[in-house]
Amino acid sequence: MANVDAEPLLAFVHINKTAGSTMKFVLRNSFCLQHCNLIARVPDRADDDDLAFARRVHRFGLRCISGHSLAGPADRISTPLRRFTILRDPQKRCLSQYLHRQRAAARSGRELSIQEFLEDRGRRNRQTRMIAGTTDVERAKRELDDYLFVGLTERFDESLLAFAHLSGAPIRLEYQRRKVTKNVGDREAVLADPATMRLLNEHNELDRQLY
Repeated sequence: MANVDAEPLLAFVHINKTAGSTMKFVLRNSFCLQHCNLIARVPDRADDDDLAFARRVHRFGLRCISGHSLAGPADRISTPLRRFTILRDPQKRCLSQYLHRQRAAARSGRELSIQEFLEDRGRRNRQTRMIAGTTDVERAKRELDDYLFVGLTERFDESLLAFAHLSGAPIRLEYQRRKVTKNVGDREAVLADPATMRLLNEHNELDRQLY
């Protein structure tokens, strides 16, 4: 078990397709060997044992951790966490995730429609699901009330400045954009299709409320 009296850790809750890879670049650049992308043994459920293993590996100590597995209720980790995250316009976030999956499908020689993509309920309202652990948007809002900071992908530079101020840590503001959508033509085609945009909005209504 982790030491409950340990110094609080900055903890970046990485939601898919919200500029999280770029934020992790900033964190690695700022904290170097004292940053860890925490990998949980059980997907999306990091706990004390996962953090204890990371501490053993990172012998210079940890000041900041990040990962998808840090979302949801924080009571699985007894070390105090100063959690923060980035949200994104729900339609654009879901579209970006779809295009990512579409490229993967194309490499396997098959097509993936937006309708087929959204058949998986786990891909709908992804931000609410990750933050709350359920589709309860009010619970997600309450969770975010306890976060140190919530930024926006659409205002990334301003969010980064605000985070640097609130964290009290020596954050290096220079960054390189990571995992930028490559199939821009496909993205623009979807954005220009009112029917598809309505579909994206309908399947991400809870995320819209959260955003």
